[in-house]
Amino acid sequence: INAEYGGHTTPMQSLFVLSLIFLLSHTSSVYSDTFKISLNNNNLFVQWTYSPPTIEFTVTSASISWVGIGWHQFNATGMEDSKMYDVDFAIGIFDTTGVVTVYDRKSNNAVNDGMTPPLDDTSSQIGGTNDITTISGQQSTSTTMFTFSRALDTKDMKGDWPLNNNGLYHLIWARGSSNTFGYHLQRGHWLVNFETGVNGPCTTC
Repeated sequence: INAEYGGHTTPMQSLFVLSLIFLLSHTSSVYSDTFKISLNNNNLFVQWTYSPPTIEFTVTSASISWVGIGWHQFNATGMEDSKMYDVDFAIGIFDTTGVVTVYDRKSNNAVNDGMTPPLDDTSSQIGGTNDITTISGQQSTSTTMFTFSRALDTKDMKGDWPLNNNGLYHLIWARGSSNTFGYHLQRGHWLVNFETGVNGPCTTC
């Protein structure tokens, strides 16, 4: 501090402090980006907001049924045709009163036939934790929509894939013919980077 100013900071020092505060607040601020993709000939939409340390999804389907999406890192399984192996699922199911629950589930890797239902992360077979928060959901005469959130990295090494790796993921979607969860014929795959929004068709899924 310059004694010439009676123990007070100089205008130059004040400017420096303000600039430093702005720089620190800017570099430490949490960024948020929202992306949306259209699947199944515009009959299914997946929107997500990437906002560390969380990610929020909204799934909209032109159906009155349960709907599920899932993911694992691209080629992480080492299998050319990954199907449903080692997939981290979020499945929205509406009960008879119209209330939705989004279930945190994982592929049953012990039976990799593409037909065995995924298991709750909290099941004894998986041994993980429930890390999905259901936010809202509704069904109209022709549409199903629900929103949920989870941490980008839930720390659940048994049931979840971390979503904060800046790389491609297999995005897997499926929906039933009713609100009763079961085997489905409507399904598909896509490639997506959750952080940047880059996406495209998957030729090896």
